Amino acid sequence: MTTLLSPGSQRRLPGVRFDVPAPALREVLPRMDIACFVGFAANGPVDVPVAVESLAAFEAVFGAELTLLNDAQGQPVRALLHPCMRQFFSQGGRRAWVIRVMGTGSVTTRFPVPRMLSLGRSDAASAWHIAPAFLQARSPGDWADALRVRCDTVVAPLSVKPLKLLGDDLTLQAHGPAALGVVVGDVLRLPVAEGEWVFGRVALADAARNDAEGRLQRVLHLHRMGTLRRWQGQPQASRMHWQEPGVRAQQLVQRHADVTEAAWLADGRLRWTAHLPRLTQLEVGEPVRLSFQAGEPGAWAVVDAVQASAVAANGTVETQFVARPWRVPGSLARQPLRHWVAQGMDTTVQWLRSTLRVQHPDGSEARLDALALSERGDGSEALPTLPDDAAFFAPTQRQNFGASANMPTNTPTHTPFNTSFDAPAQALGSRFPLAAAAAVSSQPENLWLPLEALPAAQHDSSAGPSLQAQASADTDRGLGARGTDLPALMRNGLSRFGWTLFADTALADIPTDALAEQAEALRLLSRQPRNLHGLHAVLGHAVEALMDEPTLLLVPDAVQPGWERVRQSTPARVIHAATAPAPGTTDGFADCRLRPLAAPTFLPDADPDAQGNYLLHWTAPEPGLRYELEESADADFAVTGQVYAGSDTAFSVVGQPAGLRRYRVRASDGLRTSPWSGTQDVRVGGSPYAVLDGSPADLLAVHRLMLRTAAGRGDLFALLGLPETHRWPQALSHAQALRSASDAGAPAATAVPPLGAGEARALSHGSLQHAWVYTRRGDANQGAPLIGCPPDGAIAGQLAASALARGAWLAVANQPLKDVVAVSLNPSTAERQALLDAQVNPVWLSPMGHVLGSADTLLDDSDWRSVNVRRLMCLLRRVALQRGAAYVFEPNGPALQRTVERAFNALLDGLFQRGAFAGRSVNEAFQVVVGDEVNTPQRFDAGQFWVELRVAPALPMRFLTVRLLRSGERVQAREPR
Repeated sequence: MTTLLSPGSQRRLPGVRFDVPAPALREVLPRMDIACFVGFAANGPVDVPVAVESLAAFEAVFGAELTLLNDAQGQPVRALLHPCMRQFFSQGGRRAWVIRVMGTGSVTTRFPVPRMLSLGRSDAASAWHIAPAFLQARSPGDWADALRVRCDTVVAPLSVKPLKLLGDDLTLQAHGPAALGVVVGDVLRLPVAEGEWVFGRVALADAARNDAEGRLQRVLHLHRMGTLRRWQGQPQASRMHWQEPGVRAQQLVQRHADVTEAAWLADGRLRWTAHLPRLTQLEVGEPVRLSFQAGEPGAWAVVDAVQASAVAANGTVETQFVARPWRVPGSLARQPLRHWVAQGMDTTVQWLRSTLRVQHPDGSEARLDALALSERGDGSEALPTLPDDAAFFAPTQRQNFGASANMPTNTPTHTPFNTSFDAPAQALGSRFPLAAAAAVSSQPENLWLPLEALPAAQHDSSAGPSLQAQASADTDRGLGARGTDLPALMRNGLSRFGWTLFADTALADIPTDALAEQAEALRLLSRQPRNLHGLHAVLGHAVEALMDEPTLLLVPDAVQPGWERVRQSTPARVIHAATAPAPGTTDGFADCRLRPLAAPTFLPDADPDAQGNYLLHWTAPEPGLRYELEESADADFAVTGQVYAGSDTAFSVVGQPAGLRRYRVRASDGLRTSPWSGTQDVRVGGSPYAVLDGSPADLLAVHRLMLRTAAGRGDLFALLGLPETHRWPQALSHAQALRSASDAGAPAATAVPPLGAGEARALSHGSLQHAWVYTRRGDANQGAPLIGCPPDGAIAGQLAASALARGAWLAVANQPLKDVVAVSLNPSTAERQALLDAQVNPVWLSPMGHVLGSADTLLDDSDWRSVNVRRLMCLLRRVALQRGAAYVFEPNGPALQRTVERAFNALLDGLFQRGAFAGRSVNEAFQVVVGDEVNTPQRFDAGQFWVELRVAPALPMRFLTVRLLRSGERVQAREPR
């Protein structure tokens, strides 16, 4: 701001003038080291790009290595995104965008929440819809199958006095310092009569103040109210109901079973027996609903004890339950509440929150404390609103989910995620593994109601001390995943392998010149605007940085061999009937006064997953027994090993290698020992999918789409890989198929058309390299396995490191690859010449180590053959667009021409000094053309301003041109044909 001075006067005259300084030149070149990876991951958001800056950050979001399935020889087929990311960062890469892709039919693992009901309704006038509370994994896939969930209700006393009841809204006056911690969204439970409680959500909390006696008080307004009653009477139970994932595990469905026997215990609990379908899982702490005869209303109950005692001839499992029923009406019972309010007495109510724990197979635990039971007004986390990965990483999500959602307890809160999703690896690493189910969080009004933490009732010994002990032990174990019996590939959304997994089908047949425009129309102007899928997301996405940052494009999993669903000749699990022990084989003398103890029976369960994880269940012949589980590779159990001894009737096996394992179990009570059960055979490594010999049509389609996408954006370079089984002749054939303008001679027909005659320049936007590189994670002397992957990630890392250290215009061939100990094949001298002629870049062993033997694009043009030339032109395009945007609103005329000429001359001179261009002088290295040669009168009248940057890259000795065009408010960079 500058004051105005009158000439020849020292007085300051009134007036204000604003000086607008000219913007400083941005001399920093655009980054050319950032890559975009598209592929299969164990977990993480789907089709939502996330930027990571280390392997640890990648694993925090997308998980560790993913085994897809096993081949016919039992060898694992692994996803290639993770090892390629490892190679990228190992070779010097610093930043990459990652897009996880999967097909339709993926499944998100669901978990019942112990002792918790979910209540939801559309508005205050509707009745509550009551169901068992479920959480789900934060992202789709089978990665969460081995987790177990615990939920403990934390009750804090709060002194209140009722003020008024208006409809379903209650006003309370809370006293004491505890009232300061109550916020909108907290749930209170009020004792209004003997055996009856009213619960409600805090809708409004007034400011705290002191009353006349100096006591702290605060007015609270409650809504979303309901009633909870202790069960009265002993009607006859007729049926039990529960929820579990349906056939395709896409949604929860209600199941039921008839009650065959029931008895009320002295402490008010009900014991009943029902025959459950095979594979049904109901555990201690799980809510179920009970129906009664004679028109009695139904009840909700939390299972205190469950015991599977026998398998019936029809395959159902006879199971005994013990639980305490509760009445949860769909609407508020107002009469007891009116009476309680009319009394107007100070009362201690329960302020409810929850602690949620998730136990991992390795024994580690993730924990969230002080979770509200309804959405919180201060934005902190609540059980019904825990965000999944899609919401957490959404581009519009700027909320800091706080320490409770993303950090372990006592860890400082990290910076909120922004649209570039930059966060420390340690912050991402503590991301809680569970989220609220979509159906729950979408209810306009919802809250969760615990069926526990009520005034404790004395348990009656008629329930059996063993059942009480089991309830306590099993509650600590938490509840496991439900609906995990589908094959892992299907649940990961990868049941069908094909090019459509990696790209947007709506853009498959669009030529290069129209691709960017069509992508923009599809994303912004169509009837249903949407983000683009897979690799096409780099052409347009709500995450704007994805369209600006990456200059390298990789799709490592495109080289997967493919698979198809087959009928398994040998089932993964076989349960054999028990055989009676031969006479005289019993050890010692049996006490004739003791009743013989029956042998347990194995129960059906889901097949082992690709990681070798599975669960073993068996029946309990009687309460209070201990079990001994043995494993053997022999049918006669000649050599055995004890894998479990204890009172549980289930055992989790984690990370079992491929092969056949046999199990048997027996029970004992200290005096009696049962015979061994029938054996169960578990085959690890089998799969309902067969690995194919290859999928050349899909690979060719993905590579064509990568080249078109890179050329359509203009500043991308695609790194193409090949399957591990490809020999050099197949590599040559694939390169020829990419160049061919027709499918004649291609290995297989594909739905993606070949590059046309006008799209030849797209071949300069990609390179093809082979063979696979192998690294060893760990000590070779200790048997650490080799990890193989295509060389794409390693080459991208070298390109990124070179761009950061020296410049994008320098080649990276013949530089040793770090940590690479072997390659899948080495070319002979004759094969090297053939590969060089075909512009296929081989990775081979040299005296310096394993190196990339050449650095050629796929375009058979001497000017555009070198990768570093294309990378230099990508850099110039980015610079031209970046600098050209500053001149959009400048008046078109000679002054603009001189300004632009000076600016670009200075820029290109700097690049010349750094060795980007050939020539002994500036005149031989580059030219900036802005005169009448390009800015004709016709273009001037059309409001256009043209700039041509003619450069001689370090290898070719003729000029290559980048043309900058300003038309109206748009700036474009083109390469003349």
